[in-house]
Amino acid sequence: MSTTLKCPECGGNVSPGQEQCDYCGVWFEKAPESSPIARIMADNDHGDKPKERFVYYTGGITDFGPSVGVSVGGGLSVPLGGGGAHRTVGRITGTVAEETSEYVIIMTRKGQLVKIRPENIIKRELFKPFTFTAERKRKTIRNYVIAGSFFLLVSIPLLATGITLLWGTSAIIGVAELIAAAIVSQRRVEK
Repeated sequence: MSTTLKCPECGGNVSPGQEQCDYCGVWFEKAPESSPIARIMADNDHGDKPKERFVYYTGGITDFGPSVGVSVGGGLSVPLGGGGAHRTVGRITGTVAEETSEYVIIMTRKGQLVKIRPENIIKRELFKPFTFTAERKRKTIRNYVIAGSFFLLVSIPLLATGITLLWGTSAIIGVAELIAAAIVSQRRVEK
């Protein structure tokens, strides 16, 4: 991971501990490595910390209506109460780099830092890829069965029209979805 920092005046690259910018010549009152972000970026022990998944309010408020919607940025938006105002919800997975009572800084796997206020965090859990809770397993199986049934039902009228390519594709997708549901049903559930 790169520990190159940016000069606050010109934006040029500055190494941690450097006291003067090579590009614009400005002297730093404090060495750039003393900032919390520089310290976090220079810290290389993030690989040992567990990854966590956060669901949080991103701060955007939109006006949809009484139902759940999708914001322009792609985040889910949930209703605030009466009326049409919604708050945008984001998801992020990463390692907690620093946590205080005022903020939580998370480093993503791409090396980006995300700062979240604790009051905006909706859900926080350890990230364990390829593990299922009982509820997640139930929802996954349900989604595969619904999708498989839909594609098989769509293939019936397509069979009647005589369009073999569409009928065959729809039937194959439907069977594949049902097979995926059977495979998922055999997976172990995390306690």
